[in-house]
Order: sequence, then structure tokens, then C-alpha cells
Amino acid sequence: MYKELNKFMHDYDKTSSKMRKYLQSINECMLLIKNIVHQD
Repeated sequence: MYKELNKFMHDYDKTSSKMRKYLQSINECMLLIKNIVHQD
């Protein structure tokens, strides 16, 4: 049980860093789109 939990937390750590990068790139895209829209 405890080993499984550790494994899960470890996987989650890896996933969350990927997720953070993913969310960050989405944020940047949204900012770009807003800027382009506001230039009109």
C-alpha cells in the first residue's frame, strides 16, 4: 500500500511538472491571441 502510494506520488510529481509547462504554454498562447485581437 505504502509503496503504491509512493509510486503514485512520484508519477504525479513528474506529471505535474509537465502539466505546469503545458499550462504555461497555453497561457502564453492566450496572451498572444489577446494582443493580436487588441491591435485591430
